[in-house]
Amino acid sequence: MMNEKDTMDIVLRRATQTDAPEIKTLDTRVPSDPSRAENIDRWLGEEVVIVADMNGTLLGYGVFDHGFFQQSNVAMLMIHPDHRGCGIGEQILRSLEEFGDTPKFYVTTNQSNHRMQRLLTRMGYRPGGYIHELDPGDPELVFVKEIP
Repeated sequence: MMNEKDTMDIVLRRATQTDAPEIKTLDTRVPSDPSRAENIDRWLGEEVVIVADMNGTLLGYGVFDHGFFQQSNVAMLMIHPDHRGCGIGEQILRSLEEFGDTPKFYVTTNQSNHRMQRLLTRMGYRPGGYIHELDPGDPELVFVKEIP
């Protein structure tokens, strides 16, 4: 677990193609879903990917896109399991919000992801609905925030 001093050593930056192997290692879904690795390659080529880098080690990443009804949204936010709850997700999400170019900014998460729901609520997002059957038995909750 990181302490407060460690979070000061984190640099947020745009990812490059050279980050692909480490992002794929960081992403917990890649081993069970090969299409996630393909998505990472596509995101690096087409979208804005932000990584949290601490002394050359990636601790998390986030992807900004317009894939949610052509609105500014987060396509992915993933933090290394050993570094969750340390504020890295909030830092990445704030960085992604800076790319927002529509009046509203959307983030979705599974109903089972209580940690993400608390983060979004703390950051001023409000519930905007839900989508069934993306992950059967675990609805996707939609959160929205007005972007000034």
